[in-house]
Amino acid sequence: LASSRTVIEAHGHCPTVALPAESVWIDGDTVRLTQIFVNLLSNAAKYTPKGGNIWLSAYAENAKAIVSVKDDGIGIASDQLPHVFEMFYQVDGSLERSQAGLGIGLTLTRRLVELHGGTIEARSDGSGKGSEFLVTLPAFIEQELAQPAEPPGGTRNESKANWRILVVDDGRNTREMYSVLLRKQ
Repeated sequence: LASSRTVIEAHGHCPTVALPAESVWIDGDTVRLTQIFVNLLSNAAKYTPKGGNIWLSAYAENAKAIVSVKDDGIGIASDQLPHVFEMFYQVDGSLERSQAGLGIGLTLTRRLVELHGGTIEARSDGSGKGSEFLVTLPAFIEQELAQPAEPPGGTRNESKANWRILVVDDGRNTREMYSVLLRKQ
């Protein structure tokens, strides 16, 4: 997330990244997923005093990817936590108000997470004690992807003669080539 790295480095923060050993796959829109994490990392950078720490970690659990963006910044008071995802809501903090945005970033982030079938949660032990945002998304672990999928409407042993495949392409030659290849399968 190069655009977040620029903001993090500009504030002199110390980023730490911890990723799972095995691959975790999320079925989603890469642009929107990037937007989610760029927003969370940028907020962590904006609301953490210069030289602070930002942790990005991810792990898989029960067919879910859990991504945490945590900082040791200004934190969120307990009475404000339930409101952080509301449109135009801005957490009062000790950093300059000029750093604050319009108050739509977390609302948009929550909506994008929900559109991917996930959830987002804000945590903080209070003002001055940092914050953490946990994003949970449906995921596939690398071993799950290695299992052959059931073909729609039947078992793996069903005769291929019963399958119907529609080949669509603008180019006639390409359509014919794919048709010949699929017939040989």
